[in-house]
Amino acid sequence: MPENGQMENSSENILPELVKRLEALEADMVRIKKVLAVSRTHPHMVPEPVKPPAAPEARRVAAPQPPLLKGSLENAIGTRWIGRIGMLAVIFGVAFFLKYSFDNRLIGETGRIILGIVAGTGFIAGGEFFQRRKDWTLYGQILTGGGLAILYFSIYAAFAFYHLIPLSLAFGALIAITTTGILLSVRYSALSVVAIGILGGFLTPVMLSTGENRPYSLFSYILLLDAGILTVAWFRKWPSLTIASLAGTVSIYFGWHFRFYTPDQQALAFGIVTTFFILYNLWVFLKEKAGLSGMLLVFSSAACYLLAVHTQNRHMNDWVLKSFILGLTFAEVAMADLSRRFRAAEKVLTQSFLGVSFVCNVIALFILFDKGWLSSALTAEMVALAFIGTRLKNLQLRVISYILAALSAGRFIDELMLHAGPFEKILPVINYRFLACGLIIAGFYLLLFLLNKHRETLSHNELPLIPLSLVMTQLLSIVLLSAEVMDFFRFSSAATLLEIRYARELSLSILWTVYASVVIGAGILKKIRLLRVMGILLAAAAIIKVFLFDLSALQTVYRIVSFIMLGLILLAVSYFYNRFRDRIFGGDEHER
Repeated sequence: MPENGQMENSSENILPELVKRLEALEADMVRIKKVLAVSRTHPHMVPEPVKPPAAPEARRVAAPQPPLLKGSLENAIGTRWIGRIGMLAVIFGVAFFLKYSFDNRLIGETGRIILGIVAGTGFIAGGEFFQRRKDWTLYGQILTGGGLAILYFSIYAAFAFYHLIPLSLAFGALIAITTTGILLSVRYSALSVVAIGILGGFLTPVMLSTGENRPYSLFSYILLLDAGILTVAWFRKWPSLTIASLAGTVSIYFGWHFRFYTPDQQALAFGIVTTFFILYNLWVFLKEKAGLSGMLLVFSSAACYLLAVHTQNRHMNDWVLKSFILGLTFAEVAMADLSRRFRAAEKVLTQSFLGVSFVCNVIALFILFDKGWLSSALTAEMVALAFIGTRLKNLQLRVISYILAALSAGRFIDELMLHAGPFEKILPVINYRFLACGLIIAGFYLLLFLLNKHRETLSHNELPLIPLSLVMTQLLSIVLLSAEVMDFFRFSSAATLLEIRYARELSLSILWTVYASVVIGAGILKKIRLLRVMGILLAAAAIIKVFLFDLSALQTVYRIVSFIMLGLILLAVSYFYNRFRDRIFGGDEHER
């Protein structure tokens, strides 16, 4: 009986569990039917099955070491450099074989060249084969580059060593090899292959040189080669090719210049370098996106152009070079304007042309003007560019004016050195030094006026230049006036040296004090705190000089005058501070 009771109890417990499982199965069936119905009408809406997570131990076992990364050092050495070094070794071996067989007459001359051509063609064919296989493109490029190099050496040996083929045939063969290399590089999208083609292309006239001066054929060939390289760089987006092309062209030109150039060829040489200058700048201007390589090409081509013309002119700064630099400056400005109008998105290009025009302009100023007029020319150009830059809201022109301002300040220091004879009298203010330096100071005042007037259009980084210009005007002014006073007494011969010294020190003390009071007065009148601070600092310098130097170094009369003048001027300054206290401390304008 107990056993029967236990069976009844167990059956009662099992039945509810079975019912629950049946209900779960029915729910699953309903869900599956819905999914199938959706998959018939909208197949893309079927959710992907969720994969069950792997067991912790399985994940731990299946976690091997990370695979070799594509850009790892081992990968680069194994797939690139070992193959390249091997190909280089083969090339050297072929070159040594050709020379060894030439020295020992192992194989006939024609046989050696045929072997070289067959080997080079075989490597190119092998490169073509591996290019078509997946994951073997890099190896194929190595074989192709090596094959091109072997062909170059073979043709060169046939012409230069064995004299088996004439110059025209050798020249045509090397052009064909260069063209093949460039076309294969475009087909494979392989920069290394085109590099070999470019190197071989520029070495062709060097290897086949007969020692004769043939500039027309030489530079016609270089022009066609550059046109092909620039075309490849245009379509394949390889900007580095343009720099390589320019470097090769410059090397060929100067190699020809130092070997064959004579003054009667100046017009021809100028036409050659002008043609290439136009070619590179035209490529940059027409390129959809010049970028950094375009900027480098603009600067490099202009620098090489200027250097070539300067060398053609035998390093003489005559009217020919002056006219050329002025023309180049105007041409670069015109290119900058065209770039601004038609290539507005390419700001780097416009800035590059403006930068070159600025450099050429500064060089022109140093060459065109004598030392006496150079400072005035730099200052005038600084003001002109600042005026145009503020009116047109052009940051580039304003930046150039700031650079010219720095150069003008440097010229101020140079002009400050007054060279006069020992018996020559110097009149204060009425002399060349004061005129030249005064023009520079006037230029800084105009720059300050323009920047302050258009401060709303200036960038955030330019705003500190306004107070800096104000400081520069006052600093240069007091330095110039002090130099005038000191040189007046230095070249004076009307009294003894001791009396001259006393008069000079007294005059400097009075000058500093008077100038400080004028600056403080201007700061009060214009409500410019920076001016007042500079005036106070200068007055402090005058006070220190009077109490520490004049007190012990001057005679009684000079000392009395020095102290009385200092005291009266300081009392006047203090009076104005008290008189206009509300105007001064009631609210200064922003520093201008």
